[in-house]
Amino acid sequence: MAIFTALAVFHVKHSFLTVSIYLSILSMGSLLGYRVFTSPMDVSRETREKLDIYQKLLLKWQTKINLVSSKTMGEFWIRHVADSLQLLDYADNGLIWADIGSGGGFPGMVLAIALSNNSQSLVHLIETDARKCVFLNEVARATGAQ
Repeated sequence: MAIFTALAVFHVKHSFLTVSIYLSILSMGSLLGYRVFTSPMDVSRETREKLDIYQKLLLKWQTKINLVSSKTMGEFWIRHVADSLQLLDYADNGLIWADIGSGGGFPGMVLAIALSNNSQSLVHLIETDARKCVFLNEVARATGAQ
């Protein structure tokens, strides 16, 4: 089961350094032969169906609260899903995940959906905004995310 917490004390903002390191890791991964998710077809049919539900909920809720940049809504599969799924290659079979400052659920919700068939995996999404927590809980309920 995914755990969603409204945490007012701790919130992580992405810094230029974090983004630079992340991009370097992704580039290195591609060079080292790690799989790069570039298509929604790179996941199982069940996962794809759950991600479709997530996308529909994101589009619905985006009109009420700002979950992700409106400019990136059309790039859901590449910019958000594929980008999030790439983290699986760098986890060394990680079973417990934490997404601090989850916002619209990237990468945490995507990972929770992708790992939902693995009963040993647990993804914690930590968000300070109660409205976003309600959204994340709705997505978890609708998709069966863990």
